[in-house]
Amino acid sequence: MENSREFIGLTGTLGSGKGTVLEIIKKQFGENVVSYGTGDFVREEVTRRGLTQDRPNQQKVANEMRATRGTGVLAEKALEKAALLPPSIKLVLVDGIRNPGEVQVLRNAIGKNFVLWAIDAPIEVRYERIRKRAREGEHLLSFEEFKASEEKEKKASDAAAQSIPACMALADGLIENNGPLEELEKKVKALLKS
Repeated sequence: MENSREFIGLTGTLGSGKGTVLEIIKKQFGENVVSYGTGDFVREEVTRRGLTQDRPNQQKVANEMRATRGTGVLAEKALEKAALLPPSIKLVLVDGIRNPGEVQVLRNAIGKNFVLWAIDAPIEVRYERIRKRAREGEHLLSFEEFKASEEKEKKASDAAAQSIPACMALADGLIENNGPLEELEKKVKALLKS
């Protein structure tokens, strides 16, 4: 991997604002940034299998991909795409990191030019956000179901399973996204400077 290119990985809880952080960074860097969402690779596989694009199918397929091809498979796909980029791209964002194996693959391949940021917000705030964005059936979850889903993930023991809390524990920086957009922009810019 080219030494002059920087990589930022984004992990975080559902509805924490990872997509918004991604857009803030893209706005800051303009044409010199590219992003790859690990979820995009999963959605491609869900479509290939002829399944409905909903959160349970995506999680199942992602876990199967990790179990059969290695826990870092989605990060490897991002690295394959990044290897084809022109030298003018100075920053690559890898969004939606959900397994520690993905973090390990990126750290091993990129070294000091890789940082991992975790994004979080209070569960009540995140629940309201997913209800408003109404994506892939998430808005149909009751608050109790949303909370139970997160608790189940925290107890997952399968190495190939999604484990956002384990990824967040590996982060180099944490963004608490519990305020207005302007506050989030300041936090992102401060991390970019560091």
